[in-house]
Amino acid sequence: MKKLFLIAAAAAMVMVSCDKGPGTGSSEGDTRVVVKISGAQPSTRMVGGAAASNLTPTLETAYVYVIGTDDAVVFGEDLVVGDATGAGHMIGDGMLFSPDVRIFILGNWPSDVIPANLNSLADIEAKTSAVSNNVNYLKPAMSNYNTATKSSAPVAIVADVDAGTATVTVPISPLYSRLELGQIKGGAHVVSFKVAGVYVNNYYSDFTMTGVGKNIYNHVDGSTDFTGVMGDTAGWVAPASSPNTPDTAIAKPGATSVWAYHVGAGSAATFIIKMTDILILEVVKPADENGDGEELATVPTTPKKPGSTDDMTEAYITVTGYSDLSTGVFERGMIYTVTSLEFDHVQLAETPPVDPLVTIEAKVTINPWGTKTITPEIP
Repeated sequence: MKKLFLIAAAAAMVMVSCDKGPGTGSSEGDTRVVVKISGAQPSTRMVGGAAASNLTPTLETAYVYVIGTDDAVVFGEDLVVGDATGAGHMIGDGMLFSPDVRIFILGNWPSDVIPANLNSLADIEAKTSAVSNNVNYLKPAMSNYNTATKSSAPVAIVADVDAGTATVTVPISPLYSRLELGQIKGGAHVVSFKVAGVYVNNYYSDFTMTGVGKNIYNHVDGSTDFTGVMGDTAGWVAPASSPNTPDTAIAKPGATSVWAYHVGAGSAATFIIKMTDILILEVVKPADENGDGEELATVPTTPKKPGSTDDMTEAYITVTGYSDLSTGVFERGMIYTVTSLEFDHVQLAETPPVDPLVTIEAKVTINPWGTKTITPEIP
């Protein structure tokens, strides 16, 4: 995997701890520290963008922290990121550090974060940002992350006493997850429909600088009020680009686009779809016990509300989970893709249920931004 290397700009932080921080003199065991970063990088689609693959994201800004044994930040500086293939960036322009320090990196940090103001590991862990403010998947906020151990802890240095230099490779990844939906498709009984809104449920709206999801949102059973749901403000709700053609019953946000949302990792974010102008073919003759012989009406009609002769002018389908999500929750730095969400007339509801009577399963692909494909379950 291609590695990104940090190129020094300037030392920008005053030493906090004399015995742990950089010094002008040399104590036995003190060492210079060279840092380089690596890690899975995003490589998938963006909202409204072309469905191109193998796109390399930009690590536009980076900040490196030297963390002492007491978890205090003993030194930090801004870094200029380049595509150098050398040994990496020497912290503090060759200043000396105790060999028991550790390294933590923030990349593309959110606008409400000032890295130089975070003076301890606890400060870094506690700082929270809204995922709705981090919508550019090509420049995601990133920090330390070991995909094998699922840890975002600072990385220890490896000192070469004879050379007086320590080296460390810090793996980083995006701080949150991404959920994508490629299309919505009606089943055998669905002639056409329009998508009025694509909403997200059961998700963390915020994340910390170590990738912990915060402030979970869950839709209220039976309500059609989506105030506060990410997707209901700032243009997040994506209508279908054009009405569906009869007999195709497929809605997409665009020919090469996806509905996409960033969500804090640690929950299993799901979709709620609002639809209007639905036409179905009613069942004239049910199928036999073998599933054969079903006859459908030849003229499309608007579905009726349960127990009523009134037309169902709008309806909802609700994803309740994913049949192939092995971890049970979304992991940070991963993109979860539902390529096609398929439903039929029996899965339409007047309001979004929390516990639907019918389960819809959707296939999803997960790519290590990481990307994965998953199968959604909906009523």
